[in-house]
Amino acid sequence: MKLLEKELLENTHVENIDVENVEENNIVKNFEIDTKNILVLLIGVSEFPEDTTIHPIPNILKNIELMKSVLLDKNCVGIPEENIVISLNETKLNISRKLQAIAKETKNKKYTLFVYYTGHGLLSSNDYKLYLSTSNSTKNTLETDSLNISDFRNIISKSRAGRKIVILDACHSGQIHNHMSDFQSKLIVELNKFEGTYTITSASEEDSALFPEYNSELPTYFTGFFVDTVKNGIHNGKQLCTLKDIYNAIVEKVRDHDLQLPMPQQSNYKNADEIIFCKNNRYDIKEAENEQWGEAILKHNAETYKRFILLFPNSNFVATAKELVTMLDYEKIIAQRTAELNTETINSATQLIVEEKIDNKKTPKVFKIKYLIRFLVLFLLMTIAAAIFIYPKYQNPNTTNSTKMITTNDSIKINKKTVTKKRYNKIDELILLAENQINKGEEFYLDALATYKTVLQQNPNYPEIKNKIDKLNTLIQNRIAIYKDEANMYLEVRTKENLEKAIIRLKKAKLLNPNDIDLNIKINQLQLELESN
Repeated sequence: MKLLEKELLENTHVENIDVENVEENNIVKNFEIDTKNILVLLIGVSEFPEDTTIHPIPNILKNIELMKSVLLDKNCVGIPEENIVISLNETKLNISRKLQAIAKETKNKKYTLFVYYTGHGLLSSNDYKLYLSTSNSTKNTLETDSLNISDFRNIISKSRAGRKIVILDACHSGQIHNHMSDFQSKLIVELNKFEGTYTITSASEEDSALFPEYNSELPTYFTGFFVDTVKNGIHNGKQLCTLKDIYNAIVEKVRDHDLQLPMPQQSNYKNADEIIFCKNNRYDIKEAENEQWGEAILKHNAETYKRFILLFPNSNFVATAKELVTMLDYEKIIAQRTAELNTETINSATQLIVEEKIDNKKTPKVFKIKYLIRFLVLFLLMTIAAAIFIYPKYQNPNTTNSTKMITTNDSIKINKKTVTKKRYNKIDELILLAENQINKGEEFYLDALATYKTVLQQNPNYPEIKNKIDKLNTLIQNRIAIYKDEANMYLEVRTKENLEKAIIRLKKAKLLNPNDIDLNIKINQLQLELESN
């Protein structure tokens, strides 16, 4: 029994959750980037003085400026400035040298190579291959003065970086994906040989990457979408953005744009699109917390609760999650022990039957009765042991009373008599949770509202759930109106004390409606007025 008690306590101790074995939301550890070891080459070609038939793209200057700015921004990516090299309106020779230098410098797998090119992608009329334009490109000397995409690929292949990211914003840049055969690109086959290589191009092979010609102070559409996504974030409930998240967001922006813009293309090797590239500046931890808690309640298993504890260690739901993990682990161990006892009983019975068959002819009836009595006594002892020593004693390590209730911080009471049940009324648990949140005070009204909405989403026909939501919304709006009225009353005589009281009332209203921009502005104005006094 002591060994069983030790095992129960070890397996249900929530503080010892194995972090490595719990899948964390949106965090792919194998692909996290160390920004200090990211080396960047930004290549931009906006002018073509030797061939006036190649139209200049002044917007490319803005592309380079914005791309560098967002990569340096510690709130977005945070790459050190000394790690960023810029090539602006340079010849093929100079571009090749800088590309070769950065490929050589990324000499082992700890590095990440990031190459961005923006300019014209020119198709040769001789071999119908793609060339990246340089400052001395001409249509007549395209093959000698422009950078062949194959040479571009070969230089990158010499880098030993563990992750390689290539972004092309160029007319006909889709040719990096398909320009060597009618059906499948030989180039993409070569790119897929690079470990961790991920490419995004701004247009398909038959399209031209568009740019706002009317305003040279704006970036090209593709780069503008890329920078906007990295800078302002994505509304997807994730704290960090992968390259795949960024690409999908750009695709959505392209689809929603008024102009018929070419669709961007991507390719990656061994899930390289899961590389974490930047922080998500639109991440709302409270919203993510409510979503994850609703998901954990609905799934109702130990792993989802453990994951919630890891992701949101400061949440008000953590205490409840720990209690539920403890209960579910008890249930699992008791089920295992019950199965083991049943197996031992069956084995013992089988052995008795075999012995009886072997000695059937030799054993008198009195011995057969003796075997039967021994079996019944053994079975009875096993049952009594399970009932007395295992089930009631180890429902909770702190008590031997099988009818004692576990009370969580959210006042959720779980009767220990139901510990072996496999199914729970999850909707009723959510309703009870919401009611307890309301009882705890108005600072928990929004949490309760989110819980009610989770119930409505999972079971729209649940009795009076819409009525509960309406009542709670009305209660919230009434409280907001009261606080605003009280604040206005204090502001009629604008003393320092009254200003402080008004700010307190408005902050309470803000707690019930954090998205009220006018309320935030008014609080800030009053705080400035209070400081000036």
